[in-house]
Amino acid sequence: MNQRYYSQMRTEVKNLILQSIDDGIDTYGPSVKNVVYSQFRKWHQLVREDIPSNADTFSQFLKEFFGNAAALHIESQIVKRIHKAFNLERDEMARSSPMNLKEVLREVRSKSQD
Repeated sequence: MNQRYYSQMRTEVKNLILQSIDDGIDTYGPSVKNVVYSQFRKWHQLVREDIPSNADTFSQFLKEFFGNAAALHIESQIVKRIHKAFNLERDEMARSSPMNLKEVLREVRSKSQD
């Protein structure tokens, strides 16, 4: 496979991740999503497109902005959508503990390199 193919595949994976993040936040309404991205940019000088490579920073921002409980719920909504978008399976033991954004993105990267 050539470099152009891999570049296009990485772009498609990133776009699907970003759409999943949008969808997860959208469960709280489009205005919430707009505020989240605006404040993320203001607090960390990072934009929406930076989230896949800055998952820890985004997770920490959610905790700082919403508090631990709300941030955990938002992140779990995002993780669910990423799981669905990439058809990721989790065994029964893993389902009992919530996966965070960084972990699910690691799983996506691993799967997309197969």
